[in-house]
Amino acid sequence: MSWVILGGGGLLAGHLRRALGDLPVRALPHAACDVTRPDAVAAAVRGATVVINCAGFTAVDRAESEPDAARRVNVDGAAHVAHAAARAGALLVHLSTDFVFDGRAAPYRTDAAPHPLSTYGRTKRAGELAALAAGGRVLLVRVQALYAADGHTFASRIAAMLQSNANGVRIDDSRLIQPTWAPIAAHQIATLARTGSAGAFHLGCAGGTTWAGFGRALAARLGVPPTFTAVPTAALAALARRPADCRFDHAALLAAGVAVPSWEEGLDGYVASLGGGAAR
Repeated sequence: MSWVILGGGGLLAGHLRRALGDLPVRALPHAACDVTRPDAVAAAVRGATVVINCAGFTAVDRAESEPDAARRVNVDGAAHVAHAAARAGALLVHLSTDFVFDGRAAPYRTDAAPHPLSTYGRTKRAGELAALAAGGRVLLVRVQALYAADGHTFASRIAAMLQSNANGVRIDDSRLIQPTWAPIAAHQIATLARTGSAGAFHLGCAGGTTWAGFGRALAARLGVPPTFTAVPTAALAALARRPADCRFDHAALLAAGVAVPSWEEGLDGYVASLGGGAAR
């Protein structure tokens, strides 16, 4: 099998590369393959048996002021990748997000009706539809609340913030999420793709908390005080609307024989990866 990961410079892509072990994988960052260019995409996936599209415009708030840029990557780019994968006869693994839902009917099953609240969510949903309409085999995986030691997301920076005893940082204590350590999501995707699974799956960790709850649990494991201020979602005055509760139902994943650890187990693995001693 020949595997191609587009958006290969992102957080999840790096962990996917490791999860796939010795398989022949080419991970192409944006500089090597811009998904908004159909010719570049066609050349990149030629001969591939599995194409994993990790490319995305993921700046949720910036998408509100740059909707055209978000659409070019999340919709047009998704269509280019899907059509190229279909022509190559490859399985397409298309990554999407919990932000396609409005947060009013959690836990969300894979067959729940999407109703995005933000430009980011709307473009990701349109990208899902574009991927499914291309006519090839599609493994649609939705992920949420990713973090890792090598990540650049806000969640990935919480550990450094706590260890530096930073004050004045405000963290959401209203919105319910399932924090997902990136290696767990990568392993889940690798397991599904190795078996040629198709259809929709909700990935991640079981349970749920808020970002402030995650921060408190992380502080306890690091042995440092939770120096941030927990606030309701509305107090953050973000440009994009966030769904209040997008916890996933993982029944489809479990039925496929894929493990779904708790978010606390994922946090323990993350703390161990920081090199600061074993998680407590």
